[in-house]
Amino acid sequence: MIATGLLAAALGVNLLTPPIASGVLRASLGGELGTSDVRVRVDAWPPSAVWVGRIDALTVAARHLRMGTLAVDALDLRLGDLRLDPEALYLARMLVIQHLGSGVARATVSEGALRQVLASQPSLRDVSVAIAAGRVSVGATVSVLGAPVRATGDGRLVVRDGTSVDLVLDRLAVAGVPLPAAVAEQVMRSVNPVVDVRSLPFSLRLVGLRVADGKATLDASVRPR
Repeated sequence: MIATGLLAAALGVNLLTPPIASGVLRASLGGELGTSDVRVRVDAWPPSAVWVGRIDALTVAARHLRMGTLAVDALDLRLGDLRLDPEALYLARMLVIQHLGSGVARATVSEGALRQVLASQPSLRDVSVAIAAGRVSVGATVSVLGAPVRATGDGRLVVRDGTSVDLVLDRLAVAGVPLPAAVAEQVMRSVNPVVDVRSLPFSLRLVGLRVADGKATLDASVRPR
């Protein structure tokens, strides 16, 4: 009878281990991502392996987070073959990755979030951003010789170096007058990158970008380490 009780208790602890780790990771990741809307699932076998930091698969779904200064609607991650520092995780609630075998991620950024990035520039007012059919259209009021004039542009989002996304304008006009491409490039230099994944805690590398329906969807892989 006592042996049966001990066995049941041991099984109960094993079954509760992944949910406990999920809760700790949720608190840690929420702080790093700047959101309380985080769901975490931990898969490990045996379940007790989580106590020493071994996780077979970690699934993360975060909503309304920050990527540096950029607001991100959603981030979904699936990581495999992790080794975490258990002392940092359970005592300090810090995510310290000692080994990461593989992983994929997807992030969604709205045109409203890109508008906020451009609107953060002191020289731009009344900023508008529209995403449709793979293109990005922008507009802003700028000052020319002390007079406010409307600038409009049309371009693309382009992945750069696997870690960031630039807004590249193929056309820029001020008060209806087209400007040379070199001028457009210089104007956007102070704004770019509009997306930078280096602020995230998983060494993401961008591998794909789709632009449609008022949003940009970024696909990334996780660098093994």
